[in-house]
Amino acid sequence: RELSLLDQAVQVRELRKRLHERLVKFTCRGNLQYELQASALRWLKERKLFVRCIMFGKDVSDENILDAAAIIDRSEQISFGNCWKVTDNAFVSLSQDFKSIRLVNLSPYSNLSDVAVIALSKACGGLEALNVSSCRNITISSIITLAQNCTRLHSLKLDYISGITDASFVALVQQCPLLQSISLRCCSHLSDLSVNSLAQHCPRLCEANFHGCTRITDESIIVLASACQKLTILSLALCSMVTDAAVLALAQHCSSLRSLNLHACNLITDNSMALLAQQCSGLQRVILKQCRITETSILALAKYCKELKCIALDFNLCVSDSTVSAIAQYCGNLRSLSISGSSNVTDIAIQALARHCPLLHAVNFTSCNRLTDTAIIYLAQHCTALHSVWLDYCILLTDQAFVTLSERCTQLNELHLVGCKLVTDAAVVALCRHASRLRILNLSWCVKLTDLSVQHLTQLAATRRRALSLLELELYGCRAIRDLTAVSTLRSKIGQKRVNMSMSQGLDCLNLD
Repeated sequence: RELSLLDQAVQVRELRKRLHERLVKFTCRGNLQYELQASALRWLKERKLFVRCIMFGKDVSDENILDAAAIIDRSEQISFGNCWKVTDNAFVSLSQDFKSIRLVNLSPYSNLSDVAVIALSKACGGLEALNVSSCRNITISSIITLAQNCTRLHSLKLDYISGITDASFVALVQQCPLLQSISLRCCSHLSDLSVNSLAQHCPRLCEANFHGCTRITDESIIVLASACQKLTILSLALCSMVTDAAVLALAQHCSSLRSLNLHACNLITDNSMALLAQQCSGLQRVILKQCRITETSILALAKYCKELKCIALDFNLCVSDSTVSAIAQYCGNLRSLSISGSSNVTDIAIQALARHCPLLHAVNFTSCNRLTDTAIIYLAQHCTALHSVWLDYCILLTDQAFVTLSERCTQLNELHLVGCKLVTDAAVVALCRHASRLRILNLSWCVKLTDLSVQHLTQLAATRRRALSLLELELYGCRAIRDLTAVSTLRSKIGQKRVNMSMSQGLDCLNLD
């Protein structure tokens, strides 16, 4: 019936134009009825309609992706993330229709190999972006071949690709003069030589991720900052040899910087951060987890970087009520704040945050163990757009806080309450009643939860048109949950792999699968 109505719509010129504008993405899933999916693909081809992005789900097979050849010749983006069943042979056959493809995503964890990348390099001369992160069967040699054939490449994601060395990376960047974005997360064999080559051959670079590239030092970052002054996004997380000298170079040359990640860069001090805040006042995202900065740096960032939308200060001893209040006062557009491990923060800081930052949508107060219901209730009342909340080990919180949170924050889709030992079934009942968009719920070590919580979660699943929207449910350590039948029913509604629990001693020895 729906296809019949669409048939009528595509005959009208104006409606056909609007339909084209809305056909942005088509997702192929192996668990859908095969004939229905094939029929939809044939219908699109016969009406000469196309979609910009085609995504293949984890259950698709070679047969499913070959059907997509019907509409792929005019698509611009294609994604094969988690496609374990798709083989190189099918990909090679499909790639013959990659006439208009500009972006290809093979991440994460596909079984495609260098054979697929070589085929891609031959079929997509106009390729602009490639993501092969975590693809264990793909090596740097095939990426170099692709770069030689695809001269328009401006974005590469090579996270967790084993075997990348300085020599191979230098050979790669020499083929990519238009490169604007590079991600090399945990490519631990790379050193300053690679970064220097990147700076030399890719002057248009705007985004660089060196997270976990532990051999990188100040020397190459100084060269990069001088050569690539259009840098807007930079991650040096876990680059433990980076010091103030690198940050000062960024402050001097990269005034357009919008995002900077210095997680666990323990050699960086207030000397560089204060100048960075003044020179890069357009910063919107700053990650300073586990850094040895003091309150001086945080106050400078709050004062000069008034466009800050995301700041992470986890496990920094200097975080207190005064620093959080300063951030709240100066950064009214704040969207995300993470201060886990800040045991000096009290209700006063959270109330100031709620008053000044009504657009907050994500907060992490893990182990802020002085917070009480008063702070969370006030936050829920003033920041109703909250969708991701971490309150693990906030041991003073009770049901009252979570009932208010579920009632006022209707967009809530991720909630972590690990170790909140005062939480009871009443909180879960409220979440089931009001938090209809919840996707991730972690109630591990909420030891007062009983079988009643499981029953309400199961009832919620049974009363919806579709299965329970939860993608992940954690109930480790909830030892008062003992009803094996209720647990099995809940798992059948949500999915076996989405419910993780190790409960009472009596259930630990049973196979719940």
